[in-house]
Amino acid sequence: GKQYYATPISEGGVTPQVVSQTKPGAGAVEGAEAESTYSVSLISLGSQMIKIDPYSGAVTLNVTGMTPQLLGGAQGSVSQTGFYNDPYVLSIQTIGPGPSLQYRLIHWTTAGKTTNFTA
Repeated sequence: GKQYYATPISEGGVTPQVVSQTKPGAGAVEGAEAESTYSVSLISLGSQMIKIDPYSGAVTLNVTGMTPQLLGGAQGSVSQTGFYNDPYVLSIQTIGPGPSLQYRLIHWTTAGKTTNFTA
């Protein structure tokens, strides 16, 4: 196999945990030509969600993320993180202190390119 992405952290590279493959889709409007190839991104999930183009090494998206939850296994285990059924992620949000402490299970996706998450 050919190695495409190998940018060292010392040179601004990011260590991705997952490879996301977006399936080809239908045309955006009736009569439009359908997409015919997969879109591939390398993704680092943590306090930031960083998407990397695997061919150029360019960061294509860098936004504040929600750290994914462990779904069994050891911390850092790629197959055991909250990333599952590409492009979905599970995170737990903790709200409030002491006796009013509450937890929320957040189900979110890595799909898309928006950086505007305001309501």
